[in-house]
Amino acid sequence: SPSTLRLKPISSRFGVNYIHESVSWHRRSVSKLLGADFKTNKINRYEYFKEISSSKVVISPFGLGEITLKDFEVFLSGSLLFKPSMDHMHTWPPFFIKDQTYFDYRWDLNDFKEKLLTIIDDDRKRISIAKNAQNNYIKYTISPIASELFIGHLNNILSETKLL
Repeated sequence: SPSTLRLKPISSRFGVNYIHESVSWHRRSVSKLLGADFKTNKINRYEYFKEISSSKVVISPFGLGEITLKDFEVFLSGSLLFKPSMDHMHTWPPFFIKDQTYFDYRWDLNDFKEKLLTIIDDDRKRISIAKNAQNNYIKYTISPIASELFIGHLNNILSETKLL
């Protein structure tokens, strides 16, 4: 549950060395902003899931794309997802709704530290966003109406393209 007592303020497990400089730059920059107090090195799956489930906020920096498996793991863990703004993307299901299902920071990282400290200290807002995210994720993936939502969305697409 997002309201579970979480003793760890941040989980920040991610690699920083990639072939593509665009990926490496963002991740190295986030790591530098976090400082030496926060470990970013990868850990085994068991420890990783244990850590994100006991963390208030999980940082999900840019990777090989804006969306990553970690985002969905965070939704299920009940932690708050903190990642670069997704305002430029429209997704279905609508998993990335600013300040409702995730908390964002600017791509240039100018507000990263300020926003991170703000959300760690605001338990009410953090828990509210994490609850919304978790409920939303469940609604579109495993709830009794998930298949109806998917079929309805697919029918809308087919109707718009005049394939139905």
